[in-house]
Amino acid sequence: MTLIHNLPTAPTELSTKLSTPVDDSPDPGDFLLRGLPVLVLLSLLLVLLPGTGAAALRVRDDAGRTVTLPRPASRIVSLYVAHTENLVALGAKGQLAGVSAADDPAWAGPARRLPLKPDVEALLALRPDLVVLRPLQLQMQPQLLGQLERFHIPVAVLEPPAWGNLASYLNRLGALTGRTAEARRVGERTVALTDRARRRHQSEPRPGVFLVTTARTLTTCAPGSWADRLLEAAGGENLASEARPLSPGSAVASFGDERLLGLGNRLRLVLVQQGAMNALPASELARDPRLSVLEAVRAGRVRDVPEAFVSRPSVLRLPKALALLESLVDGAREGGKAKP
Repeated sequence: MTLIHNLPTAPTELSTKLSTPVDDSPDPGDFLLRGLPVLVLLSLLLVLLPGTGAAALRVRDDAGRTVTLPRPASRIVSLYVAHTENLVALGAKGQLAGVSAADDPAWAGPARRLPLKPDVEALLALRPDLVVLRPLQLQMQPQLLGQLERFHIPVAVLEPPAWGNLASYLNRLGALTGRTAEARRVGERTVALTDRARRRHQSEPRPGVFLVTTARTLTTCAPGSWADRLLEAAGGENLASEARPLSPGSAVASFGDERLLGLGNRLRLVLVQQGAMNALPASELARDPRLSVLEAVRAGRVRDVPEAFVSRPSVLRLPKALALLESLVDGAREGGKAKP
């Protein structure tokens, strides 16, 4: 992460001049000539001293660009749900001016709802001082970045966070919003929460788990992804740990039905995420005759889980997500049906 705060200080030369007494003789002409340098210096100090003029802050985004703000953003447009929820986790809910239509109203509050591909006029109407989006948005709208830059709207292009870069991601959000202390605390709490979950299960057997991200093509979570680490923290063993991501850095990996059937009795629990990526419910997947050979299917251990809990990299949802997954994994460990 590159995070640069330019915090200017007054030069020694200025301090020396300010300490020199001003000639207060009654000659008005002399006063104007002698007082002018002091007035200029005082004006400079009003600009430079902390608290009287905000120093520009600079953050390097994931597109390799330097995002420069004169002050922390107060009218933010977030075009990705995980960015929105992580901003809310930092306490920046009141700084949101616009969010995507997919955002949960409970988190986004009164911020204006925007379509999946908002036009630049809709964004400008919100008078944002920062737009936060993920690279996928620019794949859908290749012209958007240039359009916003032409109107001098700062844009931060941030990848969805992964466990390996979570601290860097939160720190950048914190810097852009003036919430650096909150970002540090949230990061520490997140690590502590997952560490406690791991310790609870470290001496227990780890039942084999498979997460279906898209039932139609039987994709799963990629190794090292948000969902993969959640399953591990909840006490399960992700049996797709060697699956290949669909593309470099993707959180989704291909798998296929043949490999799924090959897991055999190692597979104790099948989780089927429900959301934008997959609409097929677990009950329908369990009726697929090809899967009837799997003991987990015959025992009824095929369960729906919200996509927002398992695959969305949201620190805001993490406590409930972990609690849900731990309950399901515990049920599979005990050998009966997964707990509801």
